[in-house]
Amino acid sequence: MTIITDFLTFLILSLLDFFSTQKLARIKEPDVITTDLSAVNEYDQVHKSSLALPYALNLQIIQILLKNRKKLSVLDLACGPGVFTQLIAKNLSVSEIMGVDLSEPMLKKARNRFSNETLPCSFKFQLQDISDLSFLENEKFDLITFMNASHHISDLVSVKKIIEEASRVCKKDGIVFISDHTRPKTNTILKIYYNWISRKNNLHHLPAHNLDFYNSLYAGWSTIDFLKMIPANSDRNWFQIYPLGFQYIRFIIGVPLPITNISIAEINANASLDIIPKDFHSLWKLTVFGFKFGVRIKKSVATCLPLRF
Repeated sequence: MTIITDFLTFLILSLLDFFSTQKLARIKEPDVITTDLSAVNEYDQVHKSSLALPYALNLQIIQILLKNRKKLSVLDLACGPGVFTQLIAKNLSVSEIMGVDLSEPMLKKARNRFSNETLPCSFKFQLQDISDLSFLENEKFDLITFMNASHHISDLVSVKKIIEEASRVCKKDGIVFISDHTRPKTNTILKIYYNWISRKNNLHHLPAHNLDFYNSLYAGWSTIDFLKMIPANSDRNWFQIYPLGFQYIRFIIGVPLPITNISIAEINANASLDIIPKDFHSLWKLTVFGFKFGVRIKKSVATCLPLRF
């Protein structure tokens, strides 16, 4: 019954999303930096929540893009408690990894997470404003990630600056990977989506995380906003990727200039089931289907050109 309910809810959201225009205005996050201990403690458990889906999807796509690359140096911007940072360290060939965040309680969780497990890489977590990476040299990292955090930034100019800084400290043959949710187009879509996901999150006793999820939906960026984030006159090719159906998540990926197209056809719903909580298995499979078989890609540097593969 849960599978049928999930499918019908996803179908309704997909239809509403397709036939709606952006009417829901953006409301900034009430707290830009998460320091409340209850919120921090629950965010340390986000692998049990809906955030496990983008984490698993991000990981698979990065693995596809960096296939056969060894001894990677990685920078995780707005790393929070290091949940995704740890997934990267465990599943890629990483020699060194750095996490940067403005919340010291979050960084404490991240340091504890890495210290309590033997990982085949060096690690460092630093308290730092991610819009100012001047302490880092040019072309230092093979992979830079910025996950589920752009909506915490107050304005698009600042987001774009962060992405430009990320591109600066990324090696010429490296990858810049940004992932975040899309702001629902209408209040009706937001309420249906929130009620659906929050019920699943509540099964894992995450009330503070649900409140943050609710605020984040309003603070998310629109489809047009995501296009505006992409640096102009860049020394990379940039792709915006989003699924067919309910477009609740999207990616911006900066790749080396020789790469003129990317394919994520290798993503596999069964490959990451160990990361996804059982309550989210059906939504995970629907999401992977949307990306694998109905994905639309736009290449964006100075203009937006539709690509197909």
